[in-house]
Amino acid sequence: MTGKYNIKTLFSRIAKTVIPCSLVFLTVAGCAEKANRAVLMFAGDLMMSYDMAKAIAKGRYDYTKSLDYVGAIFERSDFAAANLETLISTKFPYRWQQMSIETPQGMMPNCNSAPDYLYAVRKSGLDAVSTANNHCLDAGISGITETIDNIQQYGLIHTGTFKSEDEDRFIIIDINEIKVALLSYVTGSLNSMSELYAPEEMAIYINRYLKSAVKRDIKESKSRGAEYTVVFMHWGLQNSTELNEARLERAQYIADMGADYIVGAHPHVINAYDRITASDGRVVPCVYSMGNFLSGMDQVPNSMNRDTLIWRLEIEKRSDGVVISDESYIPCFILDEYEGKKYIVMPCGEEYGGIHSEETVKSRERITATLGGEIPEWAA
Repeated sequence: MTGKYNIKTLFSRIAKTVIPCSLVFLTVAGCAEKANRAVLMFAGDLMMSYDMAKAIAKGRYDYTKSLDYVGAIFERSDFAAANLETLISTKFPYRWQQMSIETPQGMMPNCNSAPDYLYAVRKSGLDAVSTANNHCLDAGISGITETIDNIQQYGLIHTGTFKSEDEDRFIIIDINEIKVALLSYVTGSLNSMSELYAPEEMAIYINRYLKSAVKRDIKESKSRGAEYTVVFMHWGLQNSTELNEARLERAQYIADMGADYIVGAHPHVINAYDRITASDGRVVPCVYSMGNFLSGMDQVPNSMNRDTLIWRLEIEKRSDGVVISDESYIPCFILDEYEGKKYIVMPCGEEYGGIHSEETVKSRERITATLGGEIPEWAA
């Protein structure tokens, strides 16, 4: 993609300057009063789940309404990103047309949505999506490239999947004069679809987690001027809060290689927060899973698939480098229905523009317990 795109002209949002290394996508002046300080927000999996697809097939669901209640929160960020765990391909059956696909290891869920899904994502105030996840290869390489085209068409930026080997494996975002690198990786076999391709071909199109790739990419991003590095990981066990040894080892390695912050998704439930001491003595925070962000899943007890959050990170550039000035989160819950609209991502509390109900109160309590009290809620 070439050229310049101003986010502000699309949805009247505060625009940012986004520099994927040599390509300038958004060029706007920063706010003088915000120079050297930035608020970043992150969220979990944007899905096309079974229940959502069934509701669409019956004409009972319009996902452009699902993110309305979190838009005001994202408006108070300087940059916001989530994981896009669905393809956006018009050349492949949508999930409500074909629920499953055949893979080398049997039938798997088909995660593919229409392009107007991206309208809802962009309208909510999200600026970027991570695309390295276990469903990114559901429609083969052509599904990856068409999804990227559609992401760009709707004014979003992305990292994690690519159209050619010449593309940089990260993006660098100039946010109020702080250059932040965003990297994205996925672990596992990509629902076994990776078995259909040679490793060398896979490496062109998808950022799979490899130690050599992480080391190379973080080093390269810093050589290109990145002052703060955030790594978005798609990892862990589905429907589990367990932090297995493999994930702990990977988090330690990412920190040791120079990452400053790690955010995660894939388990479809919220996982713990931790602070990792890197080999050079730095403390690297890690939220292992932010859960689903838009989904109709309900596969585990106590509605834990519906617990979600918006992670808020405030950083500041000082004479000795970029440091964290605040960490917090906004608890949310995915309601089945609210005011006639289905699958609504609802902030847990009126102070966030959401509601106070039995469901949101219980969700808030579960989220607090899972995170372990290390991080406070955002004092909106």
